[in-house]
Amino acid sequence: MIDAYGSDIGNAYAFLSVVTQEELDALPMLPVQIDRLGMPTIAYVTPPEGSPIYVNFAANCDFRTRSRIKHDPGHIVRAIKTQLHGNKLPLKALNTELSPYRVYAEVAKELVRVGNECRKEEGLLPIYRLVLTYPAAFSKYSDELQLLNRMQQAVESVELDGHHLEVVGRLPEPAAVAIDYLYRVRSVPAQNDQLPQDSLTVLVYDLGHGTFDVAAVTARSKGEPYQVWDSDGLPDVGGKDFDSLLVQELLSQMEKLGYRPSNDAEREELLEEAIRAKHELSEEDEVSVQHQKRTDGSYLELTITRERFEEITRQLLMETVELTQQMLTAQLQQGRQIDRIVLSGGASQMPMVLEALKTSLNPKVEVLPPYRPARAVSFGAARYAAGLPEPEDSGGRKDPGPARPSRVAQLRAKRGYGVEVLQEGELESRVQVLIKAGEPLPAIGRIENYRPSAGVAGHIDCVIDCPDVSAEAGDLLFKSVCHNFILLHFDLPQQGTYDLDFTLDPNYNITVTLTDSDGVAHTAGTAAPAGEGGTDE
Repeated sequence: MIDAYGSDIGNAYAFLSVVTQEELDALPMLPVQIDRLGMPTIAYVTPPEGSPIYVNFAANCDFRTRSRIKHDPGHIVRAIKTQLHGNKLPLKALNTELSPYRVYAEVAKELVRVGNECRKEEGLLPIYRLVLTYPAAFSKYSDELQLLNRMQQAVESVELDGHHLEVVGRLPEPAAVAIDYLYRVRSVPAQNDQLPQDSLTVLVYDLGHGTFDVAAVTARSKGEPYQVWDSDGLPDVGGKDFDSLLVQELLSQMEKLGYRPSNDAEREELLEEAIRAKHELSEEDEVSVQHQKRTDGSYLELTITRERFEEITRQLLMETVELTQQMLTAQLQQGRQIDRIVLSGGASQMPMVLEALKTSLNPKVEVLPPYRPARAVSFGAARYAAGLPEPEDSGGRKDPGPARPSRVAQLRAKRGYGVEVLQEGELESRVQVLIKAGEPLPAIGRIENYRPSAGVAGHIDCVIDCPDVSAEAGDLLFKSVCHNFILLHFDLPQQGTYDLDFTLDPNYNITVTLTDSDGVAHTAGTAAPAGEGGTDE
């Protein structure tokens, strides 16, 4: 068992935990005052140079700095993971373009720093390794793999106390929730009632601040790794979008009273008031909002009912229900019965979520109330970390090498994978499936006497989406029906044929090795070289 944190760098809060003994629950590694919610991940980027970047500034800044930030919300960065798909942050009055990965790295650094301070107070050694969790919703992006690699590069570019952070594994957030939940029901006697004897399959519904994610995971006999079958999500649906609709509703009421917020700082206050109202509506049928006008200091009395809030956000909610139904149906088609639906994520605590799932899903499945919404992701990631092997010792140093599987969870290929092949007598190339959907990772496919399509300046078209779920390894598919090609370049000394080995690791990185007739191997892959940056692009 290695010492590594399970991290949850959320869009609103971040959490950190560690498993100290495999038979015990994970331990949270944050100060008591933020233990239940986690560390706030909003950041302030100081103009005009973009530095310093303050994270968790309510606790870490002096009064003057906090006052300046309060009156300059235009340089506050929220929901950083939802902005990683862009090249730069849309902040004004900066002399330089700022990559969202730089802010993401600063959040990770502050999270580990706070965690290590807690360990120090307990007389424990610091930890600089972590399992990185990410939204399953990123699978909607065609460049998901590059995005995840840049996230890892950003974190590993961080230096803390003379040590670089090291990412030892990556895990979809809803899969981490499932791992924590399945461990709990299998390990805590009070939760073992009415469990299926042979296996238990759960579908996690994870509605966080920035994204919505789902995953299907099975626990089999004790000691066997949990099987992570599939994960998916919506990158543009999260708690912040429910907040935004509530703000628009309050603005509409203000305009009917003849008033509009005068600047960014006042709009920031309205957002905070809307978030408080949303939380109260989980307990109350009606909530009052008092907003102080900047013009004369008087107060506007606004009212929002739970019925109205649910009405204006129903479309967002139903998008999450529809994706949950799609995942449920897909698992049934593959012969897997979902035993329970587990709710996670802060926004899943809205009462309408539980009600919509109970009434809308077909077939009906037991839906559990929100499960450890603040901690489950980091707890599951910490348990996954505890099952990772120690990095190999290479000449006196630890070399992580390619990603290796954890004893705790077995990830499965979500899609089919293959490479472009040229058939004798055919003008159009096809795609040969090397790894089929559902195959356990790491997975290896092989082609003997493979002929690269570009001769001496060889390249390999790797396909990460062979959409025919019925395709078996070895099947040939028309290239036109495949998606998400990644080009791997090889400097080959001669034309001819090669033996091709295709490896897909648990981080979904691809490695291709071409071996010529003399036994000389040529390798290319998608994993970024260790130690590269990625925060200032």
